[in-house]
Parts: sequence; C-alpha cells; structure tokens
Amino acid sequence: MANTRKITTIVEDWYRKNIQDESNEYRVLKEKVKLKWGGEFEFDAVVKDKNDNIIELHCLSIAEAKTETGNGGSGKFNKIKADALMLLGTECEHKILAFTGKTMYEKTKKEVQKGRFPNKIVLKFIDPKSDSEIDAIINKIRKESSDELL
Repeated sequence: MANTRKITTIVEDWYRKNIQDESNEYRVLKEKVKLKWGGEFEFDAVVKDKNDNIIELHCLSIAEAKTETGNGGSGKFNKIKADALMLLGTECEHKILAFTGKTMYEKTKKEVQKGRFPNKIVLKFIDPKSDSEIDAIINKIRKESSDELL
C-alpha cells in the first residue's frame, strides 16, 4: 500500500515552512482550533501573531481532481468540502484552502463560480514543482497509489 501519510506529512511541513518564510513575524503550527459549534479540528497551518492570536487558518489539499484510472476524484473533493466546513466553523477571518494539484484547484474554483462552494474561503494554488525534491516525492507516492488501483 502506498504511503500517502508520508506525502501528507512531508508536504504539510514544506507548506508551513514556506508560509513562515513569507514573514518571520508569525508562527505557523499544525494544531487544533475550537469550532463555533463546540468541537475542535486540527488545521494544517495555523498562523499566529506575536500575541498568540490566530490570524489565518489553512487546509492543504494534495489531491488531484482526476486520477490516472479516470476517476473524477469525487471522494477527494468530499474531503475538500469537509475541510471547508471546518474552516467556516471557526471565528478566524482569514481562511485559506491551498492546493498542490492544479486540476483540483480548478475544479474547486468552478464550484465557487457556480455557487456550490463557499466564496469566503480563499483558494490558493501552490506549485510543488518550485521545489524539485517535494515534487519528486509527490509524484512517486501518487504513482504508487495509482498503481495499486490498476
């Protein structure tokens, strides 16, 4: 079985580091945040200012919209919708859903345009090809995962 947890861990760490590099005035952590309805959810990146105030919440999608087997990635899109629900369940004003897969990013943008996805969440495409080591890890694990389905 492909180690998709490895891809998640490595890419999430890479993503948090890249956010941190944008400004050293903030701390970026993976941690649980209280939801309006009482529970908690662990966000991939919680950006805090010097006073420990949460100023941004990020969920990271590593999925592609179309798998190599031709599947439209509907299960993966359901995870993105679940992440959106958790983002909306917070008091934080700045909510960001970042994508490493261009096709899933485009699919989600189309859903926003159709009014079928929250427009209060900022969609952001980050290209892992900008880091050849991360890109190679993503491609290797995606291929292993896809080969298992064949």
